[in-house]
Amino acid sequence: MKYFCFRVVEPIASKVRPRRLGLGADASILSSGEKPVIKKGSFIKGTAGRFKDEVGVVESFDADAGSIIIKMAGNTVVSLSETVVISITKKEYEDSLHGNLVETLVE
Repeated sequence: MKYFCFRVVEPIASKVRPRRLGLGADASILSSGEKPVIKKGSFIKGTAGRFKDEVGVVESFDADAGSIIIKMAGNTVVSLSETVVISITKKEYEDSLHGNLVETLVE
């Protein structure tokens, strides 16, 4: 004799991940006020290499190479990998520009 058990099963609702957040990242950083999304016109800061601690503005993206075209504070246009830059606020950008100007005048 065969027994069948019929019951209603609720479907599992999938959660859509925010763009450019990555698989290992936690979505809670979005609620902490940080802006992980880098878009055209965003203010960025270099975290490694020749442009470490330098600030700039995103001009465009190179999707084929996975890099960002950035106009640095000294009007130099460079192409950096997305992995070596972080997004910063406009206030941090302006503070960094002012700090660099003061250092240049002191030297």
